[in-house]
Amino acid sequence: IYSDDKDRSTLWRSKTVESSNKYKDHRAKQRKSPNEKKNRATTKDLQKAATILKQKIKPLQKKSELSNKEKDELQRYLIIKFYSTLALRLSPATLYLKSNATKNTLLRPRGKRKFVITLKDHKTVKSRGEITLDVPTTLSRELSKLLPKLKQDHGYFLSKNSGGKLSKQALSKLLFRSFNNI
Repeated sequence: IYSDDKDRSTLWRSKTVESSNKYKDHRAKQRKSPNEKKNRATTKDLQKAATILKQKIKPLQKKSELSNKEKDELQRYLIIKFYSTLALRLSPATLYLKSNATKNTLLRPRGKRKFVITLKDHKTVKSRGEITLDVPTTLSRELSKLLPKLKQDHGYFLSKNSGGKLSKQALSKLLFRSFNNI
């Protein structure tokens, strides 16, 4: 292919350009490849997973004290429910449950039924600034019922099995494992 023969080099170059353009055209249509279709969850998949997990945690909602494993199940349900209604990258791992001037927060304002997410530290903070999102009513209701049962000492929305704050990387792994186990 790499030769001094100009005709062969020109042919090779034209074929690579043609192949590259064909790939660009395919990507421009934003169609998913078979691997992407297989590995990516849709909103319907997330909602279905949340419904399955809700059935699993129903008996846990009546308990006053939960084991670490039971808390983990509740938290997995909240995460899946969260992602089925809001798309926030891995920001839920950084949500703080108390008012704070610099951290991302998940708060329920006094006298309100809905929770509010305030993102103060995110990928596009330089161009967009602070972002405030109202949490949908269905998710707010679930958060109101289940957050008190989780009882985190560190003040963050999500925690590890050991009780510490859940990192973004750990949340990513947890999401991946959650779908494999459903």
